[in-house]
Amino acid sequence: MEERGGRYAFVRGAPNLHVLWGWLQVGEVVVADRSTAPSWMTYHPHFSETPRRLNVLYVAADHLVLDGVTTDLPGAGVFPAYHDDICLTAPGCTRSVWRLPGWFYPDGGGTLGYHGDRRRWSRDGEHAVLRSVGRGQEFVLAGGDDRRVGDWVRGLVERDGGP
Repeated sequence: MEERGGRYAFVRGAPNLHVLWGWLQVGEVVVADRSTAPSWMTYHPHFSETPRRLNVLYVAADHLVLDGVTTDLPGAGVFPAYHDDICLTAPGCTRSVWRLPGWFYPDGGGTLGYHGDRRRWSRDGEHAVLRSVGRGQEFVLAGGDDRRVGDWVRGLVERDGGP
């Protein structure tokens, strides 16, 4: 992507990769209801006058909580530049094939939303390989008590999350 005239556009010939854009740890869930929402939220499209269905907004936590400990890291942010650590696409594959830490494998630790079908998963040495579903962009990683999830997130945010 590149910015052209204040808008983002695809770059012809750019690598076809699936890359993490940012992170958000949910601090609050707000039902999109104009009558009860704080005024700073009502600009959001989910607060349109004619909602078609129940909409909610996920408001970021002030700081990341990892392994039950509040960190000094922001609860949400954008990775300011590309780095190999935030690229999910497996080398030499299309963007729908991801190479992840091995503990992502379903019998490991984290559980990735929409990816419960084990036929989508395989192993490649220390890594888990996933043929990701085409649905949406908000896959939720539920790590439970697995410290590897917190360690991985902390590493990404500290290395690649900017100031």
